[in-house]
Amino acid sequence: MDLSTFIVAVFDVVDDFFKDRGPIRERGPAPKISDSEVVTMEIVGEFLAIDTEKGIYHYFGRHYPHYFPKIKEIHRTTFTPFTRQAANLWIVKEKLWQHVLEHELLLVPARGGAPQEKEEPPLMAIDSFPIPVCKKSRSYRCKVMRDVARRGRDTNLGKFVGLRAHAVIAWPGIIVRTGFCGADVHDLRQAERLLAGMAEGRVLADRNYCSPQVAEQLEEHDGGPTLLVRFKRKGKTEQQRGLVWPRWLSEKRQKIETVFSQLVERYRMKVVRAKDGWHFASRFVRKILSHTVAVVFCQREGIPSTRFSELLTDH
Repeated sequence: MDLSTFIVAVFDVVDDFFKDRGPIRERGPAPKISDSEVVTMEIVGEFLAIDTEKGIYHYFGRHYPHYFPKIKEIHRTTFTPFTRQAANLWIVKEKLWQHVLEHELLLVPARGGAPQEKEEPPLMAIDSFPIPVCKKSRSYRCKVMRDVARRGRDTNLGKFVGLRAHAVIAWPGIIVRTGFCGADVHDLRQAERLLAGMAEGRVLADRNYCSPQVAEQLEEHDGGPTLLVRFKRKGKTEQQRGLVWPRWLSEKRQKIETVFSQLVERYRMKVVRAKDGWHFASRFVRKILSHTVAVVFCQREGIPSTRFSELLTDH
């Protein structure tokens, strides 16, 4: 698939969603660039590792003005309306992400490539990664993201000030639940929020999520997920021995590492360009949406769901 075809295909998905949803503004003048076009440019721009509104505006204004003709009516030095419009659509982009998960994606079982049967519970994994906002040496005077950034600790970073991004990944690499919080929030607390209300399935996790009480609470709900926590060595109790993973299950757990590397490297999730939590939430949602849409088109093209480098042939 070439880039032009990819842009048109993404626009078709987005525009169909906006048409089914109906108007989202009750009053005021209509924007020069339609909401469908703005969201399409954001999705494609993030996939191309262009993660700023200014960069997205200049890229599509320079290379694809024939697809988005109204973009020329926004002056290059005053594209604030484009930035504001993109930020204000973050709730709509979140609903679009849920729509894509429900209607566009196809989950496959852990041991094959055939469509998953309804009787087989899905295989998922949960984990988190840090998003530092500033260096520790200047954290006392840092004003960026003060409303959500907190002091925390990470194995690689040590003590830092920032956030933690949490995600639940369904096989073969689909982000089904996600969110972010201050770095001082324990992984287990965020896992309770993300896994609450989910359907039946097996959720693989590392030992940070070890809590028999939480696991029992999740299983008490009808059809709730089963939290499987891995131990580095066999424990002395029968319960711990039952939670030691087989080798094939450990290999499936590595899929979440692939997704996290894509979010960090391709989508630059750890680069904080916002000054407050509201703008960061908008950027966070559009990166997750772009990743999910890319998985959709990988499945349509018949390639592995996380091999984004094989999706475009001319880029």
